[in-house]
Amino acid sequence: MELVLSEYVKVIKNAWNEKISDQELMNLLFSEVIDRYGLKNKSGEPYYFSKTKVSQIVNRQDNLGNLPSSIVEAFSRENFRNVCIPYFRTDVLPFITMEKRKILADALFVLIDNDNEIVESERGVLKDFCEKAQNNLDCFAAFLVEVFVYVGQRNNSYGMTESQRKKAMECPIPIPHVPEELDSRELPYISAIIEAISDKEHDEYTYERAMSNKEYAGRVKRYREDFFKAEALRRNCRDVFPKNKTPFDAFEIEIYEGVIDEWEREHRDGLDCLASVLRTAGVIQTGRTDLERNTKWVGPAEKKGTCHILVNEEKIKGWVK
Repeated sequence: MELVLSEYVKVIKNAWNEKISDQELMNLLFSEVIDRYGLKNKSGEPYYFSKTKVSQIVNRQDNLGNLPSSIVEAFSRENFRNVCIPYFRTDVLPFITMEKRKILADALFVLIDNDNEIVESERGVLKDFCEKAQNNLDCFAAFLVEVFVYVGQRNNSYGMTESQRKKAMECPIPIPHVPEELDSRELPYISAIIEAISDKEHDEYTYERAMSNKEYAGRVKRYREDFFKAEALRRNCRDVFPKNKTPFDAFEIEIYEGVIDEWEREHRDGLDCLASVLRTAGVIQTGRTDLERNTKWVGPAEKKGTCHILVNEEKIKGWVK
């Protein structure tokens, strides 16, 4: 479940009062943007979404399912929201009844809440707009536009062209944002870490207590950074490689096969097990997927972070045996 352009179009279409095609809706949503910024096609005419292009976007077709770069660039302009909000207020919302607006807001909230790829700061902004959406039409228009801005700049395609893929593989993955508050997807592996600390100390620890301890706070901070780097690697593999051909699954299997013997060995306590497994993961040579040889994406942190993903997926059953 991802908050991308294809899903955005789908939920708005479902809330529309009248029958409308995907092509009609796409051209209506982008009409003001195209007109205001004078966006043209290759022939120099005002850009118009063809039936073929809309199908590629709605179906998230490999290599072809993204917006043209000129439209994506328009989303980053400072006055973009000010251009779109009045237009959505007068040309979009009249086609969505009050009852359907509630359904639409709920559907978008579910996407916002369940998409693990949204960074927490952005998720918080989108949720705030959603909560205010029911106040009046201006607030609802602002909410739809805020989501529009987000999906317009996000990768909607399952893949890239070969030249795009090669270029992406040559670039390091940007360091991911680690939210101050725990993300819900972190709870399983964080719980396992806290259990390991408790096992070492022969005392009951909580996350808050561990973070008040200088040594453990530093460790947990590194573990969280590693986890988000591994998740960024998984996301990059998903975005760059064709659908159903992402190499991350094979990479994860290599990490599992490389650490499981160390995990099964006897250790002094859960924290010793955790530290030993992560040390082993950090030096594994992963050659099956060529990620390590052919990209600049993989280092010790991504390998260690994948161990936390394995805990989340219950392929590694925690650190206290």
